[in-house]
Amino acid sequence: LVDGAANSLSLFLASLASTPTLFKGGLLYPVPWDVEAILSTDAGGMVNLLTAWPTGLPPGQQTWFQFAIADGANPTGATLSNAVRGTQP
Repeated sequence: LVDGAANSLSLFLASLASTPTLFKGGLLYPVPWDVEAILSTDAGGMVNLLTAWPTGLPPGQQTWFQFAIADGANPTGATLSNAVRGTQP
C-alpha cells in the first residue's frame, strides 16, 4: 500500500471471489473476504506486506486484494485503496 494516511490502522482483505459492495463512499471488491489482517501504515502511509502465493489453487483462480485505511481527513472516516486482482497461472 502506498499513499495511505500516515500512521493509521488499515484492514487488509483478500478473497477468492469479488462481489463489489459499497463501503465508506467507495467500492470494496474482495467480498466476501477469506483473509483479513489489521495492519498499521508507516509515517509515509505505506504498508509493506510480503507473503507467498498459496499452493493448490486451480489454474485461472482469481484472488482479490484491497486495503481499507482509517482516515480522519475523509468525511466517511476511511479511505479504500485500489483493488488488485491476481490470477493463478
